[in-house]
Order: sequence, then structure tokens, then C-alpha cells
Amino acid sequence: MSRQAEVVRSLLATLVAGGLRHLVISPGSRSTPLVQAANERAELTLHVVLDERAAGFFALGLARATQTLCGTVCTSGSAVAHVLPAAIEATESGDALVALTADRPAAVRGLGASQAILQPGLLAPYAQHFAEIDAQHPDVDALLATLQHALGEASSRGGVVHVNVPLSLPLALTPGDLPLLPSPLTAPQRPLQPAVPPPAPNERVLLLAGPLAFSDDVAPFLRARLPRHQVVVFAEPASRLRDALGSVRHADAFLRDAEVRAALLPDRILRLGAWPISKGAQLVLEDAKRLGIPADTVQPRRFSDPLRQNRLTSLDGIPDALRLWPVADGQREPLPWIADWQVIDAAVAPPASDWHEASAIDAVARTLHKEQTLVLGNSMPVRDWESFAPELDAHIHVEVSRGAAGIDGTLATIAGLAVGRAQQVTAYLGDCTFLHDVGSLQILAQLNGRHAGIRLCVVDNDGGAIFDYLPARSAMPESVHVACFTTPHGLNLAEIARGFGLDVIACADLAAWRDAVAEPVRPGRTQVLLARFERTSSEAMHRAYWLAAGQAGRLALSVRA
Repeated sequence: MSRQAEVVRSLLATLVAGGLRHLVISPGSRSTPLVQAANERAELTLHVVLDERAAGFFALGLARATQTLCGTVCTSGSAVAHVLPAAIEATESGDALVALTADRPAAVRGLGASQAILQPGLLAPYAQHFAEIDAQHPDVDALLATLQHALGEASSRGGVVHVNVPLSLPLALTPGDLPLLPSPLTAPQRPLQPAVPPPAPNERVLLLAGPLAFSDDVAPFLRARLPRHQVVVFAEPASRLRDALGSVRHADAFLRDAEVRAALLPDRILRLGAWPISKGAQLVLEDAKRLGIPADTVQPRRFSDPLRQNRLTSLDGIPDALRLWPVADGQREPLPWIADWQVIDAAVAPPASDWHEASAIDAVARTLHKEQTLVLGNSMPVRDWESFAPELDAHIHVEVSRGAAGIDGTLATIAGLAVGRAQQVTAYLGDCTFLHDVGSLQILAQLNGRHAGIRLCVVDNDGGAIFDYLPARSAMPESVHVACFTTPHGLNLAEIARGFGLDVIACADLAAWRDAVAEPVRPGRTQVLLARFERTSSEAMHRAYWLAAGQAGRLALSVRA
């Protein structure tokens, strides 16, 4: 067995020992020995995705679904750069990802050799660990030992490990025995950080649960310890705590009103997870910063404090960070402040049933059950779901890519989730998100028969509707706003999806939409449901809803006074 073959096989053994279980292969010549060695490892489940960018997001979906270390392998050159978007999202969301990249020999760097670029450091700073495993190195065993520690760190805490492998001709592996797996490492225990103090008597606490807050033990822990007589829960769908903790439903809408917001300000804010998506929650945090209201934050997966207002920040898991909170006494009389929140929340009515985003979301939500995964697209869809969705089964897995909060790679991530979790996936996303990752429809087409069913509910309003709500719109001619921001595409999304062999239903009214979502998705198939809305009527519905929510809140406060 050649020295290169020996090192490559030892590398794959180290990756497996470090927790790697799924590897997504993008075909290429230089990565031949890595792919051969991966095929020799029975511990690995291999997937093949043509495009490296899509492969990265497919691996990200697998990592989220399986909660294991997943990775990609690609050839040298610009292929490596295509992995960067998924590496950014994985780092920002705390998911564990390995980028295994083949390279030309180090000796030819900078000499104009074909398909040879400067790959070391290419994924920095979004790869927390970098290793170059070169068969020419005098102490490869030491490199692999260091790599194993990095893999353990990523598996336990999330993050990206970039492993670059210079490979010489001949590339094909020579026959040889598989090396034994290295002994598993014991992850070092990180000491606990200072605990968040429990509420003082009669202290009014607002719990804001944003993205990346959830783990399986969080909901029951909080249900037992939140003193509901003095804590209001405002949990976003991306937190996966909204339905488990009985969150207020319409706070994003009524907190946009300054008078209502001023009446509901707490004595302290407890923020779980990353920075909130909700405009209402952001406005509360801005007011708290201005007024000196303390904010304690628990962020087990990613630090975020854009207003520099955190009084205490804990990166521990939520049960550890709140370990001083006793089991709550459920018999105490609620503070009047709690009743204010409840009355206002009950006074806000959703938009009247008609053909718009609110009714479409309501219809989709009522078909979901606990054996499903719900994926919410960024931009308007995740915000609209918070505004208009009815209460869901608390066991539904809600997934939103809020690490870098972009629309990139959404369809590929959905594909990885569907394969990794082995349950039906329903997604609610916009047309720009669909088109941005349109190449990943190829993955969905090739996966037919390998998952429990995927339903893509796509809102088609012919462009980026979220830009209609930005203040900058009033500072430019409408023609510039439309051409450069909302960017109408004028494309037939149904024909695009059919071109990839997917099942498509285009709905022109609410009755057709309700009939479509009521029909089950065929196992192993991907279905695209299209809802076409006009942006102008959509904008009018949203603005009327926000205005009515503020008016209802002010009226409720005046009655209680």
C-alpha cells in the first residue's frame, strides 16, 4: 500500500472516530482517493450531489436532522469556495460540519498549475478548525490526533472543521487493509458560567425566545420553572418553544405600537437564543436599552448582543443557565401586568378569511402533525408564520436557517432534513427563495423514493415583497425600488418545477389551496404547491393588520384603566 493510500485511509478512520456519519460527495477527479476510502467505511452513509454549494447545504440539513457530524467532500479549485455559504450558516447556527477538500500538491501552489488555488484558509473565519493532512508531512499521526480533538469539539459544540488534503498522482488507492479506528476521546467538561438569577418577588419578566434556543430538554424544564404569575412568554416559531410554552400569539403586531409597547414594558428581559426575528421584539429590546431595563441572555449555540445591552450572558444550555430557578408555585395570583398582555393578545383579530398569506398559512398549519418537520423560509414567510399561524402540536420540528438569516441553500437544506429525519417535511417559503436555490430541485428529483414526502408551499408574489416594507422605499423613485429591490421575475414557477419532474399544483383561490393541502403528500415524492398573490394587496393586508392590532391594544388598555 502506498504512503498516500495509507494516510487517506487513516484520515477516514479518524473522521469516523470523530463522529462523522454522513458524507456528501460532489464528483471530481482530485478527490478520487477520498471517495474510495469513504466507500470502504461501513460506518458512513454516502450521498452524491453534483453541485458543491448544494452539497454543503444538503449536509447541513442532514446535520440538523440527525444531530451528528456530517460532511462534504469535493475536488480542488473553485469547488472549495462553493462550500463557504454552508460553512457560514453552520458556524452561525452552531451545526457540526466537516468540509473535506482535495488539493493539488503543496509544491505547485502559486505556480499556475491547473485547478490549483490557495485552499488553506479559504473557509476562514467560518471554519473554527483547519487541518492539512499531507502524506509528505513527517508526522501525520500528530496531525490526525489534533484533528480528532477538533472533530470532538465540533461534535459537542457545533462548528466547521476544514480538512484539506494535498494529493499526488496516481490518485487511485492501492489495495490495503483498513486501519483500526483511533480510540474515542473524552470531551473536556467546560465549567458552568454564572447562573441567571430567578425573578425577585413581583418582578415582571418578559421571556423572549428567539431562534436557536431549543433542545429536547428545554420545554419541560421551562414549563416546570416559569412563574407564570409574573413571566410573559413571547416565543418565536423558530425557537420551537412557542406552542410548548403557551406564548402570546400576536405580540409582533401589537408591540409595533409605541403606546401599547410602553404600557407592557417589563422590569427585566430574559432572552433565550439568537437575536429575534420579530420586529415587535426588536422594538422592545431597543426600548429596554434606552430605558436601562436589564436583559439577561442565554445563548447555548451562538453569541448575539447587537445592542450591547446584555447584563449577563450565558453560553451554557438553558437548564444549566437557569439552574437557580426553583419549581414554580402555580397557585399565586397573576400580576396585573400579566392580564394586560393576555387581554391585548386576545383582542387582536387575524385578517378576515380571504385569499392572502394569512389564510394560506392557516390552511397549511391545520394539516401539520407531530410526525412532521416544518421548514420556514427567511424573509417574509417566517415573519408571516409568526403573525398568522394557529397553535401547532408542540412536537413538530420547526426549522429556520437563522444563523446568517439568508435565503441561500434552502431547498438543499430541506432535502437533507427529509433524508436525515425520515419524516414528512412541509416547507413554507417565498418565490425568491425558491428561485435562488432552483438548482437544488435536481436533488429533490433524484431523491424520489428516499424520504417520507416533501411539500413545498411557495408564495409567488413575483419578487421580493419584504422590500416593500423597508423605510428606504420612500427615498427613491418607485421604478428604482421595483427594478433593484423587489425585482419581479415574471417566471412560471409551475413549469420550472415540472421540468424537474416534481408534482405541482398551482392554486388561484383559497378553496383550491385548502383542497390541495388537505391531500396527503405521496411518500417519496416532492410536491410543489404554488399560491400566487399580488404584492400591492399583500402589502395592504399586512399594514391594515398591524394598524388594527395597535388600535385593539390601545382600546384594551383604556378599558382596563
